[in-house]
Amino acid sequence: MSIQYNRLIEYTYLKNDTPIEKIKELCETAIKYDYYGVCCYPWFIKDAKKFLKNSNIKIITVVSFPEGTLTTIEKLEETKKAIELGADEMDVVMNYHQLKSGKIEKVKNEIKLLSDFIHKNNSILKIIMESGLLSMDEVKLSCKLCVEAQVDFVKTSTGMVQPAAEVEKVKYMRRILPKNIKIKASGGIKTFEQVKTFHEAGADRIGTSSLIII
Repeated sequence: MSIQYNRLIEYTYLKNDTPIEKIKELCETAIKYDYYGVCCYPWFIKDAKKFLKNSNIKIITVVSFPEGTLTTIEKLEETKKAIELGADEMDVVMNYHQLKSGKIEKVKNEIKLLSDFIHKNNSILKIIMESGLLSMDEVKLSCKLCVEAQVDFVKTSTGMVQPAAEVEKVKYMRRILPKNIKIKASGGIKTFEQVKTFHEAGADRIGTSSLIII
C-alpha cells in the first residue's frame, strides 16, 4: 500500500509575532496540499476553524508551550479552553524539568490527569517530551509514563531547542512503545527526504513549519 506522505504532515506556525495573514496562509497551504492538519497557538484556533471551513484538515494546538512549566491546573484550563474553541488535538509539553530533577510522580500524575480529561472530551493527546534534552534513559522513562497514562502520541520536540527531532531516538521510541501509542516527530524537519526517513524510523506524524511538496 502506497504511503500518503502528505497526510502525515501537521503544518505548523508557532511564532509569537504571528500576523493573522500567516494563519490564513497556513490553512490555505494545508488545504492545497491535503496535509493532515495545522498546528497553531490557541488564540488562533477560531481563525483556523474559519479558514478551514468545509475541509478535512484537523486543528492542532499547543499547551504550556514551549517550556512545559505551567501548573497542572493551568494546563488543564488551557486544554479546556482549546477544546471549547474547536481544537481537535492537543500537543502538551511535559514538564521535562521536573522529570530531569527526579520529580517523577508529579510528572506521572499530571500526564494521567491530562489524558483522562482530554479523552473524556473526545480529543487527542500528544505529550511533547523535548527528547533532544533527554538522555536515552529519560526518554525511556518518559515513554513509560505515557504508556501508563494511555496517551495517543508521544512527540519528540517543540522545535524551540537543539537538538530537536533525532532519528535514533525515534527508532528507540518505536521499539519500546506499544503499537497503539503513535509517534510525532517534529523540530528541524524541512525536506521530503527527512519526512521519509523519520517515517521509516517509526514516526506516524510529522510536525513541520517548512513547505514540503509531495
